[in-house]
Amino acid sequence: KKKDLHLEDFRSDNGKEFEVEDTSISIEEKMVLDSDRELILKCLENLNYRQREAISLRIYSEESYDNIAEVLNISPSATKSLINRAKNALVSCVKKCIKEGEEHE
Repeated sequence: KKKDLHLEDFRSDNGKEFEVEDTSISIEEKMVLDSDRELILKCLENLNYRQREAISLRIYSEESYDNIAEVLNISPSATKSLINRAKNALVSCVKKCIKEGEEHE
């Protein structure tokens, strides 16, 4: 059975209306997020296949190092090293792209 809603249902204990926070993002914020996403995807493409596979399994699929090691047929310590090198390469790529973007503005 449906419950009828009344204005009083949206008031706090002290009788004032609840304030609802606006969680929507502005067009500018969306453009920045889209730009960031494109930059990260571009940098992911620059990784070698094994680095890209390892970091995708770790970050996007949230796989454990042991599971990734099994998939890649390498040791867990080699997996950690591979993922660490991939992260460092991503950071370097992002920094380089940002610096180049600043120089062109």
